[in-house]
Amino acid sequence: MLEVLNVLNAHLEQLGLNYEFGQYSKSPPEYPYWVGDYTESDGMTEDGKEVPVIILSGFARGKFIELETEKETIKEHFKMGVSEQVQTASGKVSVNIWFLDSMNIPNTENEMDMKRCEIHLQTKIWKGYTKSLEEAEEAAESNNDETKDFTKQIDSFKDSLK
Repeated sequence: MLEVLNVLNAHLEQLGLNYEFGQYSKSPPEYPYWVGDYTESDGMTEDGKEVPVIILSGFARGKFIELETEKETIKEHFKMGVSEQVQTASGKVSVNIWFLDSMNIPNTENEMDMKRCEIHLQTKIWKGYTKSLEEAEEAAESNNDETKDFTKQIDSFKDSLK
């Protein structure tokens, strides 16, 4: 998940947004600002895929249009998705992030001037990519040989039924 958070941080920084993961720490805060969090599903699939959802919570004081403008910037940036390959100690990780949905959050009586919204970004992470093209070609060739052997076994079985 750290790979996703690093990619997300780089993209939001590139957009010039005030963003931190977990909790915004600047005091006093620079509005509008965004705080990131995420939810994770049960686990990794057999192909090494994980699909956490990133939650961006936006906060602003004053006019709601400032927050809405930044929300639109984020939506447009991730609308078609962003994909990056990240090198880690255990191999390559493919990180994909795209816009899922958003919603405005009603004010509470205590904070009538605080404007809030949430953006959900869908992610897909594939871990365990082969480390080189040569390794990928070797794996494909090995699979091809196994497929040929299996096809021969099926043909032999079919012949025995005749």
